[in-house]
Amino acid sequence: VKPTWAPAVCGFAYDKRFGRTEFVPVRINGRTERGLPVLDMLGRGSSASLAAMAAAAGIALLPPDLSSVEPGLAVRYEPISS
Repeated sequence: VKPTWAPAVCGFAYDKRFGRTEFVPVRINGRTERGLPVLDMLGRGSSASLAAMAAAAGIALLPPDLSSVEPGLAVRYEPISS
């Protein structure tokens, strides 16, 4: 299965470690005027957050060059197929 990374927009704020790529579980909470999904983060994204992953509609990729994420930030999103 090949990834389908799609464009999306953060609907959440999150402080992350600079220099580290993070993948966080997310759900879709609406769409922008352009039709892009607006994402809400579920849990803190730790590897032990099984409940958050079970409830997730997908994962968002937070790039290493950021130390914080603000609402409206463009990110890549990988939907989880059922």
